[in-house]
Parts: sequence; C-alpha cells; structure tokens
Amino acid sequence: MEQVQLDKIYKFIKDSLYTAFVSAEQQCLVCDAQLTNKYEYLCVNCKEELSVDNISKCRVCNRLSHNDECKYCKNNKKQYEKIYTVFEYEKPIDKFINEFKEQGKTIYGRMFVKSLLDNYSNFSIDNIDLITSVPANRLRKITRLRDAPKYFAKALSKYTGIDYSSKCLRRKGFAKAMRKKTSKQRMDLASKSYVFGSYDVKDKNILLVDDVFTTGATTHVCSNLLIANGAKSVNVLAMICVKSR
Repeated sequence: MEQVQLDKIYKFIKDSLYTAFVSAEQQCLVCDAQLTNKYEYLCVNCKEELSVDNISKCRVCNRLSHNDECKYCKNNKKQYEKIYTVFEYEKPIDKFINEFKEQGKTIYGRMFVKSLLDNYSNFSIDNIDLITSVPANRLRKITRLRDAPKYFAKALSKYTGIDYSSKCLRRKGFAKAMRKKTSKQRMDLASKSYVFGSYDVKDKNILLVDDVFTTGATTHVCSNLLIANGAKSVNVLAMICVKSR
C-alpha cells in the first residue's frame, strides 16, 4: 500500500478518535448540557449557579461566611490579608475535588484550573512576588494520585508568569488528616505539622494556594510561618471554601 494511502488512513483514524474524545468532553460536567467550546467544562447556567460572587463574605478576611465577620476572625488574629475563593464546598464540587485527588480524574483538574484562571483577573490581587502551596504530608503524597494545591499553584504560576516554589513550607512526618477534627484540634494539629522550608521569602508578597479552606487553621499556621520568616504579606487563594458560621 502506498505511503500516501497509509497517511490518509492514519489521519482518518486520528481525527475520528479525536472527535470522539472531544465530543465526550463537550458536555457540562454538572448538567450534561452540550458545549460548543471544547475548552469549556461547565455551561453558562452552571457557572452562574456555582459562582460565589453573590455569596456573603466576611468583611475582615473575605472568606465565604453566613455572618458579617466569620468565626475565625472573631477568635484569631489574622495572619493573612485576604482569602479569594473560586467555589463553595457543596455538591457537585465536593465530589469533583475528591475524585480528582483520590482517583486522579484529570478532567476535574482541568475544570478547576479553567475556572481559577477565568476568575483570577477579578480578584485584583496586586504585587504578588511568589506563589506557593500548602504542602501535603508524606502519607498523602503516597496514597493520593494528585497534590491538588501544588497542581493549581503551578498552573497559576504558568498563567501569570509569577515564580512558584514548593520549598517555602514543609510538612512534618505522617500527621493524621484533619477531617472530622474540631477547630481547636485542627489548630493544634496544624501547629505541630508545618514548619518553614528553605526558600528565601524575605520582603516578598506571597500568594498561598490551597485546595479546600475549612476552618482556617492550616492557612493561619502557614501564613504565620511565612510572615515570621520575613514575608511582606500573604494572600490566600482557596479553590474551594467551606462557608463559615
């Protein structure tokens, strides 16, 4: 068979597989509505429903909150400037983040990154010198398929051109997960779990990226470590935020 014919067959198979792959992904991940853009993952209606733009926020730290001042800000001295959030922790976002981390489903990771980049310009976070992420402990690195905070932070670094380092903070040992812990237990556990790393943060304005912001314990401790070691300021970007009472 001539090479020209082989090339045509190869192109046909390649194009057919690509079309099948794209068409499978051209449905909204939430409602299955057909999408016209292969780089989108949510339809217009679902984007609007999942948006946190109109959700009440704490006047002090900007986290999603039922009250004018969140519980964290009432009980703690704030170590960071503001919190910026892409989604609220609710269905189906909770399912998407867990399946991305635990099962490695990249389509959800791409959806989160696309949503992050779409929203980033609206956050008006100025003068950031360095992006870092909340570090995972060793056991999580072994058992989970994705280090979500690092994944999101590196994508944002590539998009903005701002340097990223994973060496600003370090997590000690094999600390237990904080799920189902009280606020006080989380704060105590976080204080024992995180230490400063080896990267020079002196006089830098830092953006600290996390996947899920729950009580604020991890962010409090990590921000305090950065400030104590010379960082000029810390802002927090959480992909998902649990609404504070």
